[in-house]
Parts: sequence; C-alpha cells; structure tokens
Amino acid sequence: MSLQFIDSGTCVEVRGIVDATPYITTMHETLEEGRVLLNIPRIDNKEKRLPTNKPYFLRFFSGKGVFRFTVVLCGYVGKGGAEYMMFQTADDGEKIMNRQSFRLNCSEQVTFCVADGAYLGPPQTGSIRDISSGGIRLKTLDELELRQLLQIDIPMIFPDFRPNGLILSKQNINEAARTSLIEQLRGKNLTKQSDSGKVKYMWQYGIAFVGATDEEMEQIIMHVHNKQQIKREEVSKK
Repeated sequence: MSLQFIDSGTCVEVRGIVDATPYITTMHETLEEGRVLLNIPRIDNKEKRLPTNKPYFLRFFSGKGVFRFTVVLCGYVGKGGAEYMMFQTADDGEKIMNRQSFRLNCSEQVTFCVADGAYLGPPQTGSIRDISSGGIRLKTLDELELRQLLQIDIPMIFPDFRPNGLILSKQNINEAARTSLIEQLRGKNLTKQSDSGKVKYMWQYGIAFVGATDEEMEQIIMHVHNKQQIKREEVSKK
C-alpha cells in the first residue's frame, strides 16, 4: 500500500513499539521509496524528539479511513527552514476497520473541547450514541469541522478519562426532537429551534480515538463488554 494517497496535514499517531507511548502530530510530505516526513510532535509547546533507528507504528487518520504502518525513524531532516522526522515504511500497511470493534449503543451526555495545539476551546455539550475501542459517534447542536481534534470528557469509562478524538465523518441530521431533548443538550433558549419548538438541525460525527494508551483501550473494551452482557441478561429474563 502506498502512502501517496494520504494528504499533507493529515493527523498521525506515532506509537513506539517497545514503550507504546503515543504522540500526536501531522504529516508534512510523502517521499519516494516508502518514506514520509512528519512534523515533530510537541508536548507543552516544546518539541518532543523521538529516538532514531527505532521501530514505530504510525496511524494515519485520513479521509479514506484509518491506516496503520510499521516504520523506522531514520532521522531528522531540514527542509524549507524547518526540521522534520523522516520515517521509512517496513511493511505494506493495513486499513483498520474500527466498525469491527465491540460497539455499544448508548445515550451518554458528555462535554468536549476543540483542541488546537496546547489551547483548548470552551466546553461544549453533546451525546454519545455509541462507543467502541476505536471511537465514538457523537451528536451535538454545534457544527464542527472535519479533521478537528477534540478532547472529550468520558467519565462513564473511568473518572478523568479525557481522550483526544479526531472527527472523521460529519452528517447534518434533520430531526423532529422535542424541546426537552434540546434543553438536555444545551440549556433553555440556547438552541436552534423551528417555530414549532422542535430541533431544526443536529449534527452527528464519527470520531476516532487518537493517542489512547493500551490500558485505556482495554478499559473501553471491558466497559462495552460488561454493558452488553447486562443487556443480554435483561433480555433473557423477559
């Protein structure tokens, strides 16, 4: 699989194979012979330089899906007055099919912020419609942009769980929801309503988790599995 179809600016998760620590950055440019230049990730507004000649996993969150490659960090190269990490692919890559993950339909109210580097925007409110180890489906009255990075507060998994999520899909939904639902999401008199008092527009987003640790992924899987087991038991009792 070639990297040529992945656009500049695509969000990338760099994860060490040995230490498994995830870092978030963006792609700068694809080169020939399976090489790619990535921007150096930043933590607390400082560059985080990763060890060279080490293997890593790269996850590209592109408009065509989420793709994972095994790579080696060859070194740091200067280009156009800036410095980038240069990776060499070590395999043909694979498309990650998130929908094959355990997925739980739910209705959980959450808060989230748009993340722009070290800056977090004001809190916004939405509702998770389903969740898996790969991500969530989020409904909100606010229009967001594709490729935006969010920080989402999901205490239903465990306290202080605030993963980053990247918006991969966006859908405008015309719904006839009643005012009580609007008030639950945003509060009175702060919503987009038609003259009949119903929701005029709502937005639904497919969001992929970015940078979640293996332990956090396991927590999500266990939460989904336990909830599904409870639902099966309730159905069997009827």
